[in-house]
Amino acid sequence: MIALASIALVALTVEPAYPPSVAERLFKGEERLDPAEHAGKLYGFIVGTDPTHPMFGRAQLYLAQSLQRLGYTQAAAVWYARLATERSDPEALPEALAGLLQIFEGAHDEVLEQQVLGVLDVGSLPKSVAARVRLTQGLIDLKAGRDAWAKTQFGLLPPGSPEAALARHAVLVTRVKRGESAAKLLPPFKALATDASAPAPVRLEAQLAVARLTYESKEFDGALEAYRAVKLPELDPGRPALYLEEAWTKYRLSQNQAAMAVLVTLDAPSFEDAFLPDKYLLKAQIYMEKCHYLPARRAARQLLRRFAGTLDAIEARAPLAEQAVLSKAALAKGPAQKAQGLFERVQAERDQLARDGAGLGKALNEHLKAVYGTAYAEAARSRDARLDHALEVEANRLLDAAEQVRLVEYEVGLKLNARAAAHEGELVPESQDAYGPEDVSYNFSGEYWNDELRDIRIDLEDRCREGNKT
Repeated sequence: MIALASIALVALTVEPAYPPSVAERLFKGEERLDPAEHAGKLYGFIVGTDPTHPMFGRAQLYLAQSLQRLGYTQAAAVWYARLATERSDPEALPEALAGLLQIFEGAHDEVLEQQVLGVLDVGSLPKSVAARVRLTQGLIDLKAGRDAWAKTQFGLLPPGSPEAALARHAVLVTRVKRGESAAKLLPPFKALATDASAPAPVRLEAQLAVARLTYESKEFDGALEAYRAVKLPELDPGRPALYLEEAWTKYRLSQNQAAMAVLVTLDAPSFEDAFLPDKYLLKAQIYMEKCHYLPARRAARQLLRRFAGTLDAIEARAPLAEQAVLSKAALAKGPAQKAQGLFERVQAERDQLARDGAGLGKALNEHLKAVYGTAYAEAARSRDARLDHALEVEANRLLDAAEQVRLVEYEVGLKLNARAAAHEGELVPESQDAYGPEDVSYNFSGEYWNDELRDIRIDLEDRCREGNKT
């Protein structure tokens, strides 16, 4: 009898009877998860309970889900990540990863993504998330130069899946950055651009790569065809950089009037704020080749006038971040754009916490303030680091274009001086234009407003045949 009693005491010590918790009631379906009601209670349970509690992992999951539904996605990602790395409830891992991947579809902390997904055992994961995790691990290997490991990971992705297409694109972009020849890259990019199983954004990027690589190969006819084949999403207002690249292609084919028509497209109101210093340079060069010397000079001076303040600031070595034109251009694409997106998301959620955090309870509110304080500082640091590099790139673009238009302006001056010497006493009005409203036609027939932008036609006469008239 004494031995049996001892065994019973040991059993009670090893498996204590816990009182029902909010996480257990949610797990059993006795209550439905109400984020506003349960978030504070779940957090209180987590901080006041031993991690060995059988409901500890579930409480982490339900807290993360509550925060995600309340709009605190960055804090939710932290709790999903804790559950995934601590493995306090392995059975809850698939749900945690599903929530985490949903957050990762938007602006998110890429370091956290790599820290969580980069160390997971893919073989133990359900198929619904395994491919996404394997893709991330392959991308980490590819970025680190471990090509063989990346190839192994990518080779295990389901054929025809979005993840497989993203992996193909990542490999091709890496090959471009490493300086591989266009001849080797064009066939796989063309295959990806026409792969119906690839997501539309991947096909679009592949189409743009085909056009740019063909242009760099100086196969301008093929490049123009490739640019015309690019399929933008429906109701997309258009991409000014794409149109400018097409204009340069037409210029290389000596289709000056068609190139000028594209430049007129870039004067559309929706492109008014686009940072395209090359636009003025190309316009000036086309005017020069058609012997429209005064319009060529005005086009060149237009760039110098529009960006005068920015050019002066660059010359004075003022902080580039203080130049609104450069900052806007730098944050419009690439890593800086992603970092800005995360910064804005963290800032919005931090502001939401300041407004509504009191309703979550004092303990959870204080915890979230600490989370968002750290997240905001890190997002700002990451954004600033990427912005610095992007600002230098955009400043160099502007300086290069400014230098080129000054050369055009100098050449125009030589031409005008030569003409003045040949026609002494003859004056040419500065207001004379190369073309007017009657020279531009908009033949719409029920399309979306920008469907015909590439088909604008301009009659730009060649004045070189008229004795070098202005």
